[in-house]
Amino acid sequence: MLLPFLLILSLIAKFIEIDISVPSFPDIVLYFNVPEGTIQLTIAYNFLGVCIGGLFFGPLSECYGRRRMMIIGNTLLLIGAVGCVFALSVSWLLISRFIQGIGVSTSVVVFAIIADSYKGNEAVKFIGIMNSIITVLIAIAPVLGSFINKIVGWRGNYASVAILCFISWVLLLFLLPETKKDRDIFSLKK
Repeated sequence: MLLPFLLILSLIAKFIEIDISVPSFPDIVLYFNVPEGTIQLTIAYNFLGVCIGGLFFGPLSECYGRRRMMIIGNTLLLIGAVGCVFALSVSWLLISRFIQGIGVSTSVVVFAIIADSYKGNEAVKFIGIMNSIITVLIAIAPVLGSFINKIVGWRGNYASVAILCFISWVLLLFLLPETKKDRDIFSLKK
């Protein structure tokens, strides 16, 4: 029962980090005194990080293990979230969002861990449960983000992601087992 909890917890910060920040966009525009389109680039930079990271984390998890990639990914997500909290310029914010995106891309490794750990109907059931949880989280994240923004300000949304990510990172570091027993040799030809 611990593994499903760890995997779901690791996905919470990964799947709310975009939607929780969107309600803060008007305040971020005012804070940095930039056009709205510039702040909307935070989503594009984030997706670029997800796309680039996704090309590497899956194959690297085959060679170096799922656990290591999950910890690296959560570390990057945490660094990116903290970078957003302390961003003093739009450039800093955009770079931090890109780093967050790379960290988010390790969500592909979660599904590899499920494939390693569960078989047949059990795997299908667990993936279904995870997808349901992800859907609910994505739906409530903007509401939560609006609430946090109103009380704490736009940095509070990124701080919330950082806190969730830190908790997840600590638990992964100490409790996540390695599920990839047979590792492949790294090759760019694959």
